[in-house]
Amino acid sequence: MKLFYTMGGGFGHLYRVSIFINQFKIKDFKILTTNQLAYTLFDSKNILFLAPETYPFEIEQFLQVEFPTLLVSDLYIDTFPFGLLGELSVEKIEYVKVHYIARRLIWEKYKRVLKRNLGFQLFIKLNCWRKSIDNL
Repeated sequence: MKLFYTMGGGFGHLYRVSIFINQFKIKDFKILTTNQLAYTLFDSKNILFLAPETYPFEIEQFLQVEFPTLLVSDLYIDTFPFGLLGELSVEKIEYVKVHYIARRLIWEKYKRVLKRNLGFQLFIKLNCWRKSIDNL
């Protein structure tokens, strides 16, 4: 089973993951979220909902108790590589392939919520270049 971590407000995380799942025709999956909008895109049997008001406590309990029982083969993390609040310790999940679905992230702001170093050996920031209409 593939687990998609889609924490964060708004519709972007959920929509991006929905497109990804449809594009790659993934059938056996669960969406881990605190966002009620998930029920507009996904069948409720595919949603693991955590209450936003108790999220920091609930995610810790989920990772320690429920996650090991889910038989997850792949964990897809949308946007925040170590979780929204820096709560994911992907280095401790040895038996699961971890994938990062990226979008632009304000790294300086995100690093402030982390309680550790990012740990990347290589960091490449790509800038999008737009042609000026005058140059077309």
